[in-house]
Amino acid sequence: MIRLIGLAALIPALATAAPTTLTSQGRLIDTAGSPINGDHTLTFSLYTDEAGSSAALWSENNAASMADGYYAVVLGDDTPFPATVLSATSLYLGISIDNAADLRPREAIAASVLATDTITPIVLEGHLQQPSLVAMDLPGSEAPGTPINGYAHRSVNTGGAGCFNWARTTPEAVDSSQNYEFSLWIRSDTADMDNYFGFHLYDENMDRISTGALSNPYFKSGENDSGWARWTGRLLHHGTPDANNDGSPDAQISETNGSDFVMPSNAAYASMRYGSCYSPTVGATSDFAMPNRIAMESPPVANVQVDSSTRNIGTGWTGGPTFNTISGFRAGSKVRLTYKVPMRNNSGSWGGGYIEPQIRFNGGTWQSLGSSGYDGGVMNIGDDAIGSYSNSLLIDPGQTTDFSVQTRFYYRSYDSTVIVNGSHDVNHISGSASLMSGVNGTQHYTNVLVEEVR
Repeated sequence: MIRLIGLAALIPALATAAPTTLTSQGRLIDTAGSPINGDHTLTFSLYTDEAGSSAALWSENNAASMADGYYAVVLGDDTPFPATVLSATSLYLGISIDNAADLRPREAIAASVLATDTITPIVLEGHLQQPSLVAMDLPGSEAPGTPINGYAHRSVNTGGAGCFNWARTTPEAVDSSQNYEFSLWIRSDTADMDNYFGFHLYDENMDRISTGALSNPYFKSGENDSGWARWTGRLLHHGTPDANNDGSPDAQISETNGSDFVMPSNAAYASMRYGSCYSPTVGATSDFAMPNRIAMESPPVANVQVDSSTRNIGTGWTGGPTFNTISGFRAGSKVRLTYKVPMRNNSGSWGGGYIEPQIRFNGGTWQSLGSSGYDGGVMNIGDDAIGSYSNSLLIDPGQTTDFSVQTRFYYRSYDSTVIVNGSHDVNHISGSASLMSGVNGTQHYTNVLVEEVR
């Protein structure tokens, strides 16, 4: 499979009238990442939809001599753009090499690039630095007046009621089992400029994924970006709870100021897209700068809980501690349960105690993990024997979405009475150091360590 990467811009040739030609620039590589070189025939076509389900409005063959994968051709020179192209409200550019099928995805382009006198580059893929925006006085880590080393884009209302000068970044590989945070700086010189910051997802064949909330997804949409503001949104891994299975999570992330979405399991690439629409003010501008993507891999869950209550246990099963619910386990993860229970045998003879841990997921039905047997607590032929039972269990809950875990213990003695936690002189310390506060200093009592294993 051949892919289009790097700089790919459509730039009108004229600045005073609707352009008769466009320049297309880009780079082509093969599946091994090697650039396409030599002489090739590139076919460019314009469609009214991304799938190309209808016939192309326009098509043209161009001979291209490619070095290190790069090409630059003039469109519309041999085959002029027809009126149906110039009047279209939506256009998608298809590119094929040597009469093969179009590369995917076909690229959305703003119809205004062919219908107005704008000379603002419409970026289809890649990070195209616009020299007029080198110093945009970004706040935060960018000191006022400091040249931007990243990407900059400007949307300008050149007239009309549609959208103005949209841009997008090169599709980059994503792992659908991981979380990503996307961010973009935005500002406008008028409050009525509607600014959009969204994304598109693609599968491994570069076919766009557009079901449910992913049909036209935006982290941010709306007005009033009068000063520089950094907008953030997250694409969440495919196991994130999504009751409607439509790409919209059951809960939004509090750390972001934009909307969040859930990736389907077949997501393989993502690209950012942004631009402005609908302002009634001709000449209004919005600036977009420094699009960024950060992998947000969360650390595995690890949680210790302690029960320090003294419990006198007889020969019948008795409920022990029920520990707090622990959230944040990822879909498909296993759970490691490591626990310790100190016991004292008060039977007056040989004896011991049974320990049965139980577990449940997402607040569901409790499930037993078996019991230690009577030798699990204390074994001794005499009275007042003291010991601790420790164990570690690895559990596969078979959860296909993110889940929570809760544990509890049940106890019973073998023949008379055992005492859990009591009569052990636990935490009798030297006094040379202060006992650490909270759970930290109480783990010699009954404790359970619950860990996520990915």
